[in-house]
Amino acid sequence: MMKKKTILSIILSIFAFGILSIILCNSDIGYRVKQLEEKNPTYYVFHAPYDRLKEIIICDFSKDRSKDFRDSESVQEISRKQWYVKDEISLYLFYLGDRVSEKPENKLDLYLTPLGRTVSYSKVYKKFWWSLEYFAEFQLHFEPINEAETKITVITHAPEVLYSSGPIISGHAYVDFKKVEPTSIEEYEILLRIGKLVGEKGMPPLKLPK
Repeated sequence: MMKKKTILSIILSIFAFGILSIILCNSDIGYRVKQLEEKNPTYYVFHAPYDRLKEIIICDFSKDRSKDFRDSESVQEISRKQWYVKDEISLYLFYLGDRVSEKPENKLDLYLTPLGRTVSYSKVYKKFWWSLEYFAEFQLHFEPINEAETKITVITHAPEVLYSSGPIISGHAYVDFKKVEPTSIEEYEILLRIGKLVGEKGMPPLKLPK
C-alpha cells in the first residue's frame, strides 16, 4: 500500500512540475529586455569596391567556421556562424509576404539566412537568468559610392526569440516564438566581420548592454 502511495506521489509531482513549467514558460514572469545606452551603427562605408566586397562576403560567410561537426549544430556567435548567402530572400520570408528582393533598389543586395535559423544567444532578450535564442534574417543593402567606396546597410527581417518551451509530451516539445525588435548588436557584428575581411581601420567597438 505504501509503495502504491509513493508511486502515486511521484506521478502527481511530475504532473505538477510539468504544469508549473508550462505556466512559467508561457508567462512574462522572468522576461526582461536589457537596454543599450547607445545603439550600434547599422551601416558603414567600406573602403572597397562593390564587386570585391560582394565576392569576399559570399566566400567567407558561406564557410563553416565551427571547430567540429557537433559545434556546427550549436548556437554560435556571428563571427563563426555559417550562412546561406543568396541574392534573394528565403522561402520563409517569401511565405510571410516579404517581397523586398523584388524591388529595383535592392537589385545589388545579398540576403543572409543562418544555418539552422538560430543567429546566436541574445545579449538583450533574457528569460530569468539565461539568454534567449535569437532568430532573424539579414539583408545587406549595397550602395556603391564611387569606384573605391561602398556603403552597406544591414536590415533585419523577422526578428524573434525562442520565448518558451514545455516538456516533451507524446514525442513533441511545446515551443513558442516571440517577435522582438532588432537590437543593432547583431547588425553591427555583421559589419565588423565584413570590416575584418577587408582590413577596414577605425571601426568603432561593439556596444553591449551592461
